[in-house]
Amino acid sequence: MASRFAEISENDLNDLENSKDADSTKRIVKRSINLFREFIGEENDVEGMSKSELNIKLRQFFGSVRTKTGEELKKSSLVSLKYGISKFLKDRCGIDIKTDAEFSSCQSIFKAKVVDLKKKGKGSTEHKLEISPEDLQKLTSSDNVVFNTATPYGLQKKVWFDIMFFLCRRGRENLRQMTKSTFAVNHDATGRYFVHQAIDEADKNHR
Repeated sequence: MASRFAEISENDLNDLENSKDADSTKRIVKRSINLFREFIGEENDVEGMSKSELNIKLRQFFGSVRTKTGEELKKSSLVSLKYGISKFLKDRCGIDIKTDAEFSSCQSIFKAKVVDLKKKGKGSTEHKLEISPEDLQKLTSSDNVVFNTATPYGLQKKVWFDIMFFLCRRGRENLRQMTKSTFAVNHDATGRYFVHQAIDEADKNHR
């Protein structure tokens, strides 16, 4: 009789725990904590600092951090840095700078900096432009040799575009994990066949 419990090692458990976060989240955390380490100096160990020391350094960090060219950050960039540092401290040190009263002054400086950035015109978020109906029509036009389904190259490009446009909700994040079994063919009430996504995928906000 098969056991209801699989054998699993500590490394397997660690891999499972690490997989809960999207790769983009891991990059944000790594970039944020590395920048904070650069600010406090290599001689200081973030994990070994007291809450009081961390609060003081975070106040100074949020108030002084700039781009590589010395310009003010955009609000979204500052929020991203705070998120990365906050997640690192919570996961590694059990410290929650969002709720712990000992970090109220660094939170106050952060909020004040966000207000200041908005006043300086650094509060807006730049979104990538969507494909216009005119450009979409050009892509699907019979004159477009790139999407010529009569050729292997054109068919490949057309299928790739359709998957990206209709199914990949977060760009290329899940594209490499897709296989033939990701999709299935079915038919509707009229008997017309259609292709649908049979296997759901994890994204940044829905792991």
